[in-house]
Amino acid sequence: MNMQGVRLTVVALVVLMLYGSRLTAGSARKTPDGLSFGMKPFVMISRLLALLVYIGYFIYSVRTSRFVMPAWLPIVILIVVGFSMIQLPGTIVLGPDSLSQRFWLLKTKVIRYRDVSSVQVFGAGRAVRVIGDNRVVITHTNNHSAAEEFKAEMVRRTGKQLS
Repeated sequence: MNMQGVRLTVVALVVLMLYGSRLTAGSARKTPDGLSFGMKPFVMISRLLALLVYIGYFIYSVRTSRFVMPAWLPIVILIVVGFSMIQLPGTIVLGPDSLSQRFWLLKTKVIRYRDVSSVQVFGAGRAVRVIGDNRVVITHTNNHSAAEEFKAEMVRRTGKQLS
């Protein structure tokens, strides 16, 4: 197999992993803080592999084209990677009196159950947005585990119907 075939195969596998991860359900875990809805492990692994493939493909193309890379380009790439890591959705924990979403590099979002103004389903039913009276929004995406269990727990704990 030539290099073009290897590249196409790797790209096809990465795309299949990224979209195939949406088919897994995942499961919620009981922790001392409460019921935890983390990112699906397959999603995290596929994102890490995709990032490594993209960086590897970039380095390969720079080396084979004999392009002299400016000194600022690696810095820009690191900033883009850091910004994308900041945007990753965090683990959602349903505690005894509030729900919280923890992120890697951002502060934790917290909404008390009595302050929930609405629970909205969007994205063809794959994602849930919890909106608080304190203008905080916590979103359970299809990359989080146990979507149906999260919906049921939000209805039970807040007394609000899904809209």
